[in-house]
Amino acid sequence: MKKLLILLMTNTSIFAGSIVVDIDSDSIYEISDDGSTSTLIKEIDFNYSSNVTIVDNANRKVYFRRTGEAVTTIDESTGLPITTYPQYYVEYDIATDTFSGEVGDDLFSAFEQLSYDVTFDELENGLVYSAISSTSATATANSNNISSNSSTIATNTTNIATNTAGIATNKTNIATNTAGIATNKTNIATNTTNIATNTTGIANNVVRLDNLAALAASNTSRVEGLETLTGLMQNEYRSGIASSIALSQIQYAASGFSIGVGHGEFKNKDEMAVGIGYGGQFNEDVGFQFQFGTSGDSTGFGFTVNF
Repeated sequence: MKKLLILLMTNTSIFAGSIVVDIDSDSIYEISDDGSTSTLIKEIDFNYSSNVTIVDNANRKVYFRRTGEAVTTIDESTGLPITTYPQYYVEYDIATDTFSGEVGDDLFSAFEQLSYDVTFDELENGLVYSAISSTSATATANSNNISSNSSTIATNTTNIATNTAGIATNKTNIATNTAGIATNKTNIATNTTNIATNTTGIANNVVRLDNLAALAASNTSRVEGLETLTGLMQNEYRSGIASSIALSQIQYAASGFSIGVGHGEFKNKDEMAVGIGYGGQFNEDVGFQFQFGTSGDSTGFGFTVNF
């Protein structure tokens, strides 16, 4: 499976080791593995829809959604002009530094043409897991630092014990070693401060881990909601297409009353349609036709005058 991200924002800590599109500067950057630096790859000099830009990190390609020139057609039922703006994707290949032509007319067909087998909920999961993985890596680094500090504290504790023994041994030479004792006291104070700092750091890390757990739970809830919404949308659009097919199968007589029944099926969803029509002549030169149809949650009405 190819790895896919839709960039809504750029954050170097979340997208460490990835290719990102900075929507503020309209530029493509590559983030280092540790997330500390970014390298400019390409500046974008054309308009595009930034909220649905596709980045294919595995193949080092970026897909920009663009809007084509206006296309005007005439609605057959109303006779009125309808203006639409076609949508398509332009591919940028980082390896060859080239842009290629149109890929798909929307996000769904772009997935199909680019051979992606990832669903929207899996896509959002990928973005969530990227953020969690990055934050978990930070927590792991903090844990390693705490372990290192604990080792240092243990070493300092040993040194304090050694200095205490030295003081006892050098009682007869107190005058000579007064400066050394003062130095040891300073070191002890420094170590105490470091212990307090490390204790605060541990407490802060615990709070961050709690926040991370809450964020993961929130993201899980959002993904479940998206799955439910996607299922409802899929059922409704399939039913609507099936109803349109069913209604289109009914043919109405040009003269007199006519009643028809139609059936339509799309993607395992089928609908029945019923229609009634009446046609006649106002005079020998002017005719008219009335028709009404219904299918499931869809209804249609039409009145036509023929000259």
